[in-house]
Amino acid sequence: MPDEKEDWKALLIKNTPLAVVILGVCLVLLAATGGIAKYSLTIPSTVAKFFIGSVGTIVALFGGILVWKENSSAKTPAEIAAMYDFRITNPRDGVNVDSIIEMTGTWKKHSERPYVVVIEQSPNSRKYWFKDMVHLDNEIWNCSCKIGGDPDTNRILHIAVVGVSGRALEEYYRQAGQENNKWPGIKTLTSDIVLCSSIQVHKKPKPSQAGILRT
Repeated sequence: MPDEKEDWKALLIKNTPLAVVILGVCLVLLAATGGIAKYSLTIPSTVAKFFIGSVGTIVALFGGILVWKENSSAKTPAEIAAMYDFRITNPRDGVNVDSIIEMTGTWKKHSERPYVVVIEQSPNSRKYWFKDMVHLDNEIWNCSCKIGGDPDTNRILHIAVVGVSGRALEEYYRQAGQENNKWPGIKTLTSDIVLCSSIQVHKKPKPSQAGILRT
């Protein structure tokens, strides 16, 4: 039970519009019932009840407007991808790459500066791995990252805009990997991770493998 109370407190602290709505509703109920008998709180005056009820209604309506604005301002993944328009200029799609590569590209600069990372994916298992953070500079971005997977295999590289839940997933992924020295792939990403641009590359075989292939 204490955990549930803490969850509600945390939710209200993080969601101010919801807290305002609940406050307004509580005031309306307080006026309608004339008080709270459990706490010996009574409102005998009709004028006071009307005043508290009116204030509660106004507060609840104001909170509702805040909730509506917050929800209406939320962008869909397609809108986020179009707004930032991330493009990968290097490496090109389908090329052979070494284990460590330098990625560069372009993007549309906005007042809302996004958190962007490279996410690698296996075309076979479809699992994901977080790579390095993308550095944004005006309308150019760059990132140096290490390609996973076995040599002589294909890998998909995504430029991803990551929201709050996605960053929490990334933090857990990196912490768990460092503690266990293992980096298992992620089957499903959070809904606020938007894959904006993608290419597929071929990881070069080891030198010994390349020699065998040429003979």
